Amino acid sequence: MRTLKAVMGVAVVVVVFLLVAKLFPVYLASYQFQDQINSISRLAAYSPTVKTDDDIRHLVDEQVRDIGIPLKPEEIHVFRQGNTVIIWADYAVHVDFPTHPMDLKFHPAAKNGEKLETSAVPQNQ
Repeated sequence: MRTLKAVMGVAVVVVVFLLVAKLFPVYLASYQFQDQINSISRLAAYSPTVKTDDDIRHLVDEQVRDIGIPLKPEEIHVFRQGNTVIIWADYAVHVDFPTHPMDLKFHPAAKNGEKLETSAVPQNQ
C-alpha cells in the first residue's frame, strides 16, 4: 500500500510537471505580446514618428515574429482616432496533450499603453 501511494504521488508530480511544461511557454508568450502591444500603443499615441496604421501594424508584426505567436499581419487590428490608438488581435495556439489536445484562445488588446478588455474593442473592424 505504501509503495502504491508513492508511485501515485510520483505520477501526479510528473503529470503536473508535463502540464506546466506545455502551458507555461504559451501563456508567457501571450503575456509578452500583451506587454508589447501596450508599449506600441503608447508609442503610437504620443510619438510623431509613428504616422500610419501600417507603421503600427509593422511594429506589432515584428514583435509577433520575435515572440513566436501564430499571427499574420492582416490579423492585427489597429484603430486610430486623434491621439487614441487601439491595437488588438485574436489568435489561438494549439497545445497537444497525449489524452486531450486543445486550442487556447487569446484576445490581447491595448489602448494608449493600457490593457483593454475585449468587450471594449471597436466592433466595426
